[in-house]
Order: sequence, then C-alpha cells, then structure tokens
Amino acid sequence: MNVLPVGKLRAQTLQTLFDRHPVKDARVVVGPRVGEDAAIIDLGDRYLVATSDPITFAADDVAWYALQVNANDVAVRGARPRWFLATLLLPEGRTTDESVTTLFDQLAAACAELEVALVGGHTEVTAGLDRPVVAGTMLGEVAKDRLVTTAGARVGDAVVMTKGVPLEGAALMAREREFIADAAHELRTPLTTMSAVAATFAAHWRQMSPEQVDESVDALGRQSERARILISNLLDLAKLERGDPDIRLEPVSVAIAVKQTLETAPEPDGRTVEVNVEDHVKVLADPDRFEQVLSNLLTNAYRYGGEHIKIDAGVSGDEVVVTVRDDGPGVAEDLVPNIFQPLTRGRDARGVGSGLGLAIVSRIVGAFGGRISCEPNEPQGARFTIRLRRAD
Repeated sequence: MNVLPVGKLRAQTLQTLFDRHPVKDARVVVGPRVGEDAAIIDLGDRYLVATSDPITFAADDVAWYALQVNANDVAVRGARPRWFLATLLLPEGRTTDESVTTLFDQLAAACAELEVALVGGHTEVTAGLDRPVVAGTMLGEVAKDRLVTTAGARVGDAVVMTKGVPLEGAALMAREREFIADAAHELRTPLTTMSAVAATFAAHWRQMSPEQVDESVDALGRQSERARILISNLLDLAKLERGDPDIRLEPVSVAIAVKQTLETAPEPDGRTVEVNVEDHVKVLADPDRFEQVLSNLLTNAYRYGGEHIKIDAGVSGDEVVVTVRDDGPGVAEDLVPNIFQPLTRGRDARGVGSGLGLAIVSRIVGAFGGRISCEPNEPQGARFTIRLRRAD
C-alpha cells in the first residue's frame, strides 16, 4: 500500500484524477486543473469566481486566515470577494462555548473588514483533531471584460501585489518566521551558556581548582544535552508533520507498554504512579511510538504535577481510552487551547523541557488515527486522555 505523505497531492496524481472526471457543463469557463486556484462560471452578463481552501496549520486566528486565503484566490482573478461559507471542524475535548464564540467573532470581524457576507457553512466537534480546522469557500463576481486569467503567466512577467492580495503569502511566512524565531530563541539559551563556560574555561583553566573544572564540564554537559534534545525534537516534529513512513500500526498491549515505559522512566523520589490497566486491553499503534507518548506524558507529570500520578486504560466501544492524570496545579486555562502546539509552555516552565513534547505526542496519536485532549483533573491537577482504536 502506497501511503501518501502529509500535504497537497502530487500534481501528476491530481491531474490524472481531473482527466478521469472531466467537467461537462458548458458554462464552466475554468474548471479543476493543476495550477488553478479558482473556478470560473459563466452567468451570462458576468462571471462567478469560486474557490475553496482549508486552514489546517494554525490554532490562533484560524478564521481570519481562512477568509484572507480564500479572498486572495478570488481577488487575483480581478473579482470582488462577496460571499463566504465556512465549515468549522472543532477538536473533541477542547472546544467550549467560549472558544466557539471567539471563533465566530473572529470570522465576523474578518468578513466585515473585507465587506464579505457570511452566507452559510457547517459546524461540528470532530474526533481526531488537535486543533480547529476551518474550510472556507469564497464566491465573487467580475464583469467579463475585467477577468484576469492566471494560466497565461510566463517566466519574466511582472507581478504587482498590492493591498489585500498578498496577505496569504505574508500571513503564512509570518507564522513560519514566528516559529523559527521561537525555536532559535530556545536553542540560543544553551548555546550561549556553553559559549560562555567554554570561554571562561579556556581563559582561566590553569587557575581553576579541580572542583571548578568539574563544575564547568558538568555545565557544558547539561547545556549540550539540552541543545541535543531540542534539535532531536525539532527533527522529530518535522518528520511527523511530513508523515512518518516508519510508523507501523499493530496490536499493542497497553499494560506491557506502560510497564516498559515505567522501567525506562521510573517515578522520581516524592512521586508515586498508580496503574489501573487490564492485561487484555490492546490498541492499534506503533509500539515504540506509543511508549514515546506514555513516556512524555509521565515526564510532564513528574515535572509539573503533584505527588500522585495515575494511569488508567479501558475499553469504550471500538476505542480504548488511556488516561494519565496527576494532582498538581494543573494547566492554566489560557494555555489549554494551544497546549499541543509547538513551543507552548507554562509560565513557570522556563528552561524546563523543549516545549515540543506535547506537540510531538499529539501528532503521533493522530498518526495512529486517534486523538488526545487535556482537561482539568478533579479535584485538582491535569488529565490527558488518549483515545485509540481497539485492537482484537
């Protein structure tokens, strides 16, 4: 079985599908084809321009991005964006009335900014998502003598971008640069410390006592390990974002996975772990990656949770529900919507961990066809719930 990577379909594959199912309506001036982002339909005295695009990469401002990206595809045809339909797919276990209200307010403000009418769509809480997804459809109209075509562009042609047209590219680049800047900042901290310690050691090692030499070497070791973990996690995250070809799904015993995880990541002094998992419970997962998920959640509980940690697993229909909970201070309410986004940390977690662990966990669980959520534990603490397909 040829598993496709994450991202857009290959142009050759897409064109083959289009050729197999040609448009037979004579009023369709421009239909589906590679390189065309909008359809053009002849309405007699004018053209209707239609486009559709999802926003899957963002958690913040996702509705604003959806409107801008779709409006951009209509505007480059010379048409005025007029009507917008939005399909909102919201993550299970993390969607609240307040978050939905915020999303709709954001969408309404973006429509008002461009004088576009929100005329329809669909909303639902969807299993398997770790962030909101907004799929938008924008309709616009243009006089026949004002239509701008894109298929005739050639290398060397001048392209002028003004006002709202370049917003899609600018928004995507800004978000990418924000992530790069955050990652660079995280990496700069251990590298700066290593550089300072190495410079001090090089200049004064003859005058340093054996204890001072040992302290310097230990400091270099700690910071180099911190940098190694961050780089390793960044590479792992990039691999998962592309679609990790090494993930192989098979029946995995939850009890055995928990036992092996606790052997490699035992509870530290002052922490206790209670396990309530029946031997027969199995999930469809990659064994090594599943243990990585459990290890990350346990490590987080050790670092940020309370004294008591509990792991439960049970069957619920065709799913297995695995829960890791603790009795610590819990996750701040304002962090919960973005808790599975890269480089998200609590205010008291500076310098602890890479800030990428939960993002990696979320993507691994998604690759299994499952979903993960974070909720408050009762009476206090944090509760991470994983839902995976049950294996017979």
